[in-house]
Amino acid sequence: METLRIGIVGAGNIGSRHARFWSRVPGADLVAVADTHNGAAENLAGAYPGAMAYADAAELIADPRVQIVHVCVPTHLHKNIAIASANAGKHVLCEKPMALTLSDCDAMIDAATRANVRFSVGHVTRFFPEYALAKQQVNDGSVGVPAVARTRRAGAFPKTAWFADEEQSGGVIADLVVHDLDWLQWCFGPVVRVFAKVARSPGFEYAL
Repeated sequence: METLRIGIVGAGNIGSRHARFWSRVPGADLVAVADTHNGAAENLAGAYPGAMAYADAAELIADPRVQIVHVCVPTHLHKNIAIASANAGKHVLCEKPMALTLSDCDAMIDAATRANVRFSVGHVTRFFPEYALAKQQVNDGSVGVPAVARTRRAGAFPKTAWFADEEQSGGVIADLVVHDLDWLQWCFGPVVRVFAKVARSPGFEYAL
């Protein structure tokens, strides 16, 4: 079996997590890490023998060893990195949410289609056993005809401030609830009508 050679763009929390996960996948090899923050790529790459550290995404994309670019940077940066990767003939795994706008998503898909590369978004709940079982039970009718489905996200708010900046993250719905929305549509079908209420927190105050 051919080894999958992975390059991760973004050495922060998510990039570091996925580096650990890739290291546990048989037939996968983390060969490169890129991050614009001083020393971040070096620190992460240093934990994985043979992995190169790069100061920006373009250098990683140009590395001929990299087959798959795993995009693990803030959402507003996804589009350009994904398109550049596809244009270079690299397959792309992009963190969710895919992008900030539908037009950006379309541009990313178009680039991957033109380059004939694979493009995937990290909608991970589909692969969790309990979520997959729920879908199976809906499909085979063992739970009857669903009338109401409710999800609740109980995790803590992310610690880094960019999540609270809608211009970078798209807001809490786009960044976190996208997991729930993806699974609900996968399990129960497309949305027909939406009713929503929103509450806002005051944001971060680092002085306290």
